[in-house]
Amino acid sequence: MYRRLRKEVEKSSGDAIRLVQDLVRIPSPSLHEKRLAGKVAGVMRELRYDLVFTDDLGNIIGVIVGSNSDSALMMSSHMDTVDARRPECWNRSPFSGDIVHGRIQGVGAADSKGGLA
Repeated sequence: MYRRLRKEVEKSSGDAIRLVQDLVRIPSPSLHEKRLAGKVAGVMRELRYDLVFTDDLGNIIGVIVGSNSDSALMMSSHMDTVDARRPECWNRSPFSGDIVHGRIQGVGAADSKGGLA
């Protein structure tokens, strides 16, 4: 299973990078994640998750039904980020999603949105 998962990750790395950039471009400070949640749910639907829904707290839950009932894999992430209160202190927009020296720039790129993608 690990080899298969790794192969799929490597095959889709370009898509994952573009997704991280898209997520970074959506501001999502705490208690204001609704727009990002909509994007995440939409991506799950595009990827043909078997079930996608939002709970009462605004969490997005996506389910892919596997073929082996004896095992399960759960991935979890938060969607909120710090608030970019002083964008003038940044060298570029805190929501740019630009790649600089091989790293995606912007609020949440390393904390939450990279892992979420």
